[in-house]
Amino acid sequence: MNIAIWGMGVSGLSALRFLSKKNHNLFAINSGNPAEWGQISEVYKYVSKDQCFDQSQIPQELTLDLIILSPGIDPRIPELARYRDVKKYCEVELAYKNLKRKIPIIAVTGTNGKTTTVTLMAKALEKAGQKVFLGGNIGTPFCDISLNEEQFDYIVLELSSFQLELLEEFRANFACILNITPSHMERYDDFRDYEVAKMNIQNNQMNEDKLVAPDIYFSKHSQSQKIPMRNLEGFNWGKSVLKGDHYKENFFPVYQMLQHFGFTQSKKIIQELINEFPGVQYRLQFRADKKGLKFYNDSKSTNKQSTLTALKSFEDERILLVMGGKRRGALQNLDEIKVFKNIIKIYAFGDAAGEIEDQLEGTFSVVKTKNLAEVFEDLKNESDSSVIISPAYPSFDQFQSYIKRGEYIDELVDKF
Repeated sequence: MNIAIWGMGVSGLSALRFLSKKNHNLFAINSGNPAEWGQISEVYKYVSKDQCFDQSQIPQELTLDLIILSPGIDPRIPELARYRDVKKYCEVELAYKNLKRKIPIIAVTGTNGKTTTVTLMAKALEKAGQKVFLGGNIGTPFCDISLNEEQFDYIVLELSSFQLELLEEFRANFACILNITPSHMERYDDFRDYEVAKMNIQNNQMNEDKLVAPDIYFSKHSQSQKIPMRNLEGFNWGKSVLKGDHYKENFFPVYQMLQHFGFTQSKKIIQELINEFPGVQYRLQFRADKKGLKFYNDSKSTNKQSTLTALKSFEDERILLVMGGKRRGALQNLDEIKVFKNIIKIYAFGDAAGEIEDQLEGTFSVVKTKNLAEVFEDLKNESDSSVIISPAYPSFDQFQSYIKRGEYIDELVDKF
């Protein structure tokens, strides 16, 4: 087969590495001159130079039987139009089709809370003595399981809407949709398309499988056992260091998952996790108490809903809110932030600073800055407040990822 791996990010490279062990003709496609791809030395380990193409300069004579489309590639780009009749699926589907043995699969999607929930699920299973592959959108591509598949008892996957769009046979034995609120609208014609993509997680489930989701997202075509999403009750939250009631919703599908797979110590495991779990990196992490300011790093917030969730956790405190990043294609309506009267000031930085100022100036004092360094310089004039650095926008105007943004925020806090 002639197979193109389109998009040379983390998942594309994993698919390329995996397929290089098979008997196919492989082609690597990405935007820009291949010689300038940041990962080109890795690509050349698996395909030759004359099998690498800038997506705008693909030879007319190149015919393809299959395209593995990376999550970062918009399926609507004009360069894909000539291949509209070619089968396309994502790296997750590729890995699923090639599993050597049946391993129970747990899959989680949602606009917010995915990483926290899959991390909790993996830790819960490990507490039960299981070996877990944790991957997908969380950072480790599913295809990487081929490197040591025989070790794992369970597979836990975080799945984005972009991955879920391009599934075919993939089946989750336990699936969860945490929530769906507007996000990534630059990739969808309307919100309903985004919802439908998320709902694909229940496709192919059988009657012995389980789905936890808000009941409005139960598909009539899915045969799974369905449980409406709600907060987890009946446990002692007194020792938890997690801030905000939304964590009770993250824990609910974790408990349901343990019950579904028959772990008899489910309640004990959940209580231990409640007592011990520190949260995931850059999701509303407390960083320091300095000069009368408490700093919380919520760099993982890339949409308004995650910032609203953060704000609800501080309703009794004076808040200095730091927002900004790369503007999305469509205007992000920030009106819901206006209800938080305990916000003393908003610092708006980066590409989205003007959009934030236009919408929130008048309700709040808004300080428009170029970057986070300027924000922290101004914060030296503040005191007696919680500084919530919850951007509500992607990082790509100034940072490679929300992780790089989070690391920089930590550096600024350390130097404060």
